[in-house]
Amino acid sequence: MVNIPLQTRRTPPYAPLDRGDLQLLRDKSINPRGTSLAQEGQSLLEFAIVLPLFLLIAFGITEFGRAYYQYNTLSKAIRDGARYMSSHTYSSTEISNAQKMVVYGNTTGGGCPGSGCPVLPGLTASSITITPSGGSGPFNEGNPPDWITVQVNGYPFNSLVPGVINLNVSFSPQIKMRYVGPNARF
Repeated sequence: MVNIPLQTRRTPPYAPLDRGDLQLLRDKSINPRGTSLAQEGQSLLEFAIVLPLFLLIAFGITEFGRAYYQYNTLSKAIRDGARYMSSHTYSSTEISNAQKMVVYGNTTGGGCPGSGCPVLPGLTASSITITPSGGSGPFNEGNPPDWITVQVNGYPFNSLVPGVINLNVSFSPQIKMRYVGPNARF
């Protein structure tokens, strides 16, 4: 019988081994799959070198996605608060309700079980600023502003892996809406 290397033989994988096959298996430079052991070591080394880079890219993409999500959530929250404030009577009570609308998504306020949790962790009513503009102050129920600006003051983004990816970013989105409440001047 002619000795054909194991990798080029056309026998089924369950066929019994003959003497030539055993000789190839004893040879230290070729494993049963036909690749050299040195190539396997090289592949393992390349993988070990490239793996940290791939992980860094994966964590970077994840963190960027989280930052974008948090900014988008803040933008939607302040838009809802500005919409609420622009359509209700301009008073200190409604300003407080608009701040709760930004933080919790409703006007009833905090406490997770019944009335809701903050839309983002660490977001508080004290970090929400509602600024009236247009017209002549002081602004109150009898003298409402022409515009309402709602802003989040420096909401910090906290990274999941601060030792690997440090994104020292704080978000301060704002929106300005025309006041169209029941006592608006137009």
